[in-house]
Amino acid sequence: MEMASGAGAVAGAAAAGVAYTQRPVTPSEAWRRMWTRADKFHVHAVSGAAFTLAGIGLAAAWAKRDVDALTGGTGGTEAIDAALAAGGTPEWWPVAVASLACAGVCAASGLPLGRARGWRKTELSARSALFQVVLTWQALRLGPSGESLAWFDDHIWQLSLAPFVWQTMTSVYIILATKDDRRSAAVILIATWLFGAQV
Repeated sequence: MEMASGAGAVAGAAAAGVAYTQRPVTPSEAWRRMWTRADKFHVHAVSGAAFTLAGIGLAAAWAKRDVDALTGGTGGTEAIDAALAAGGTPEWWPVAVASLACAGVCAASGLPLGRARGWRKTELSARSALFQVVLTWQALRLGPSGESLAWFDDHIWQLSLAPFVWQTMTSVYIILATKDDRRSAAVILIATWLFGAQV
């Protein structure tokens, strides 16, 4: 109802020849959009928050380890010794797996929310879910039990390439056929392929 009334106000202003400027979303409005009754049991919000917090913590811990190794500290050596002692398991690997599981739940639970907000939101949710599938497979393939997934190596490149091709098509559509911010679409496209190159 709130969205409909907002759209009506915009349409009315346009009909009256009044310039309409979209204002920034306030923190309270952003919170209401994230913590919504449309998200059943708040699965999407909770899993997304858990994935984000765990991911930030892991990235910080692994970055510190890498810096220690590069600067001659003991953290990097200790992490390598611990991984070797654990049969090659990376440091904090159970937390990483839990974080990936939360990311998968977040991606899947976002699909029904997208359908309620139009086909472009549905497309975004589906594209995000496909990216998450690829990234999860890649992480697990490099993990301690990764050899159990080796049977799929000959076919994974098609799946891995799919979300990047999809993103390219979406970005081109936004640039050529919509009034969205074309610079943002171009930056996202370039960043996506740079990310894909390093992956």
